Amino acid sequence: MKDLVLAATKKTPEIRFNIDGNLFMKGRSLPENADKFYTPLVTWIEDLNAENVRFEICLDYFNSSSAKRLMDMFKYLDANRHIRTIQINWYFEEGDEDSIETAQIFEDSLMRTDFRYLEYSDLE
Repeated sequence: MKDLVLAATKKTPEIRFNIDGNLFMKGRSLPENADKFYTPLVTWIEDLNAENVRFEICLDYFNSSSAKRLMDMFKYLDANRHIRTIQINWYFEEGDEDSIETAQIFEDSLMRTDFRYLEYSDLE
């Protein structure tokens, strides 16, 4: 297994998934075919063998098909028994209640994952 790095496009986010458990996704997610874009990410997460995962998610926009595939990614992370701790840092724009509500739906569906909600201004 090796790191997975994808450059951002107008319709897909930047991806930096490192085998040490540091995962990063930033940009917009409205791919023409969400399954085609997200399936390799889900497969990579299924195979991840890291003790601790910290996932930084900074999506300024994502469509409903992306939301479904994000949930799939989170479920596979949550179910991966190689991983001891999972922290998702969900970044949102000030006042973006929709983003927070969507993340809370994700969080409520997971058993072991710790969500933290941070404004973009907190992004290091």
